[in-house]
Amino acid sequence: FSGATAGELHFSGATPELGELNLTTTGAFDVKTAMDINALVISTGTLATSEEVTFGSISNMGTISLGADAAVDGLFASSSDDAVLAVGAHTFTFGGQITFIDNTYITAGATSSLIFNGTDAYVLPANITSLNDLTINRSGGVSMSGNLDVKGSLTLTSGDFNIGDGHNLTINKALGGSIANLKSVATSSLVVKGTTAVSLPALDLATLDINNSNTTTLTGAV
Repeated sequence: FSGATAGELHFSGATPELGELNLTTTGAFDVKTAMDINALVISTGTLATSEEVTFGSISNMGTISLGADAAVDGLFASSSDDAVLAVGAHTFTFGGQITFIDNTYITAGATSSLIFNGTDAYVLPANITSLNDLTINRSGGVSMSGNLDVKGSLTLTSGDFNIGDGHNLTINKALGGSIANLKSVATSSLVVKGTTAVSLPALDLATLDINNSNTTTLTGAV
């Protein structure tokens, strides 16, 4: 890479690769080319992305603001009280262990999509109340800690997705993957909306609200 002017780094080649990026800056480090970063440590400052980035690991996250899709293959951790992952209208893929002081540092909304790969169990932060697409491909499973409205596709590939005690899940499209991976308890609630046919697994629910203009089929006791 080269620095053409003060504060700028220019990377050349198709999908360049960095070893460890230890970021200490008073401003923002903007990644403007698709690239792989084997390890990221943010001491101070902000990392922003304009193109797709894949991280091998993020061992001390400060602030990351996505301007494109991104993924972390391994550890995603931070011990900072100021850590923020702002997903925005993009897709972020978690591939390994996720460790935060407070999971509410992950911010995502109705235009954000999350993919959970890996093996460890994970609890989805309660501050995430809506998502575009959500994919669970995590053998340890993912559990809700608050209400969630999935505006797009909810795909259950591997591992359970637990609605949990007193929480409300809203789906707007057919469940993808293995629908039996959707789990609930007697105090869980489910709302089915949208215009596509939906099949539901056996569930234990406090309430089931069907507001779907197409067919909703029960494949087990509810």
